[in-house]
Amino acid sequence: MIVGLHPCYILLIAYMNLCVFCLTLYLYGFIVIPFIVLELRLGRKRRYYAVDQLRRPPMLIYTYRTVQVLQQQLNQVLGKILIPTQTVMGKIVVFSAFTVLTNGYRMRLTSIALLGGWSVVMAFAWCTILLMAGYLHLYGKRILLSWKYHEWESKREKSIMSKFRKSCKPIDVRLGNTFVIRRLTVLKFIRQLTRGFFRLMLMTKGKH
Repeated sequence: MIVGLHPCYILLIAYMNLCVFCLTLYLYGFIVIPFIVLELRLGRKRRYYAVDQLRRPPMLIYTYRTVQVLQQQLNQVLGKILIPTQTVMGKIVVFSAFTVLTNGYRMRLTSIALLGGWSVVMAFAWCTILLMAGYLHLYGKRILLSWKYHEWESKREKSIMSKFRKSCKPIDVRLGNTFVIRRLTVLKFIRQLTRGFFRLMLMTKGKH
């Protein structure tokens, strides 16, 4: 009995960790990323929600550097599991969809719903996370570009922000230089899912 429960327990722990990881990224994506790309980018036509003082050089420099350091710390923690998580997500989505489509006629309705649910939910969840991170990468560059062309109130402010801008790197989600989530990363992930699924279909068809 204990031997039979042990794999289920490990699987449950793995799913719980995966859910916590995705929940953390979702909260970050819906709270932190909008603040960064909307409130720190100058020259927007829509009104800002934060006070104007935030976009003045002293506070802007302090805020951006704080966000940059926090993002670097987050990348050091979560960046190491980005590639394994994407790999696991892709495998689960492909094999779940493949199993339902090829063996669904021999499976119970609950099993079909479970596997189909995993495939759809995980594909949607990870694609959403990739979209949010790609959005951050795109507007991370535009933030620094907006500072370059902004009309500062004095030459001193312009000089200070020019030097600070050159010392900054765009804020993004990455694992060093190995894996950087860009705007097109989600399309590459979808392409990987499609290729993996059709390869399985061709392999199975060749055996039969």
